[in-house]
Amino acid sequence: MQNRERCGDDLKTLVAISACVILSAFAPCVLQEANANNQSCVNMPIAKKEIPTLSDKDKARFFSNFQIGEIDQCWNWQLAPSEFGYGFLKVGGRNGKNYLAHRISYSIFIGAFDWTLCVCHTCDNRMCVNPKHFFLGTETDNNKDRHAKGRSGAARGANAFATLHPERMCRGVNHVRAKLNDEKVREIRLAYPLSGDSLESIAAQYGVSKKTIFNVIHRRIWKHV
Repeated sequence: MQNRERCGDDLKTLVAISACVILSAFAPCVLQEANANNQSCVNMPIAKKEIPTLSDKDKARFFSNFQIGEIDQCWNWQLAPSEFGYGFLKVGGRNGKNYLAHRISYSIFIGAFDWTLCVCHTCDNRMCVNPKHFFLGTETDNNKDRHAKGRSGAARGANAFATLHPERMCRGVNHVRAKLNDEKVREIRLAYPLSGDSLESIAAQYGVSKKTIFNVIHRRIWKHV
């Protein structure tokens, strides 16, 4: 059994290394072409971290969580996204840390970069890890572009990101932390005025907080249901 598992790990590592070798041929031109496009800049609004040296197992896990498609297509990360809609991967084994998948992809395919910079997407797809869709930008570049496209807190109404791109919002069951679903939300809204149960008892029944139940009933959240 141990030999079989070891063979499996070796195969994954070989696949990962082979992919790096094959795609490294276009990596230099990827950076030049992507920067020349100077298109939309997207980066998770949390502290950026320097990508550590990746082990063969880390690389194998990275390549196992997306499919390499056509060179101009998005290569979408397959694991559940963060609450901000970005792919991420734990690097460094059991005691490792989470790193953004597109920043890992940049470091593998294109090479080391100034970790204080944003790795931006020309495709404006937060789950994409295709290195041809990347270019580097400063925080100022990122903030200006985010505001212009309605992704900043200053944007409201018709210019808000949620209005312009509703398909990219992690709402309802698509949210990584969701405990409710459409059916349960309907149950709560129908039962509350008839059952006479308190918010506390309903919250305990569905495994959420009293505040969540209040917001569901008053349609402050799950507005699409």
